[in-house]
Amino acid sequence: MLRKMGPQMTEAAQTRLKRVGAALGINFKFGGSMGSSRLAHVLLHTTAAEKGLVMQSKVSEMLFQYQFEREEDVSCVDTLVRAAVEVGLGEGEVREWLAGEGAGRGVVEVIEEEGRRVREEGVKGVPHFVIGGSYHVDGAVDVGEFFEKVVEVREGRG
Repeated sequence: MLRKMGPQMTEAAQTRLKRVGAALGINFKFGGSMGSSRLAHVLLHTTAAEKGLVMQSKVSEMLFQYQFEREEDVSCVDTLVRAAVEVGLGEGEVREWLAGEGAGRGVVEVIEEEGRRVREEGVKGVPHFVIGGSYHVDGAVDVGEFFEKVVEVREGRG
């Protein structure tokens, strides 16, 4: 966040996230390590393919908690395995997927191709929303600002 936004904007964004998160029962912390998310994407992609979207959602929520509340490094294989096991996946199968074996075979390539495709479509951050098929909103924007963009697009002004 700091690299993309600078210190003042980062502090403001983190303050806003903490305030909004607290209202939703999320205790944001920003002291953890931020490594590559590639293996987390492998885990999420393979979970959806093998176990369905409900389980993928559980894994996603747990990874969010590990990253932003527990300050864990979700680029670490052992952290990913702990998070997945905590929501009901088997340790052996998760390690296999993350090693690119079994159901995890070829997933890194699929994810990299998808990444190239979305970057070509203009995606620069997460979350990312496309409103009206053409207006892109990147990042955790204020709900009011997001709503205004939806109205603008709906009224043909966006």
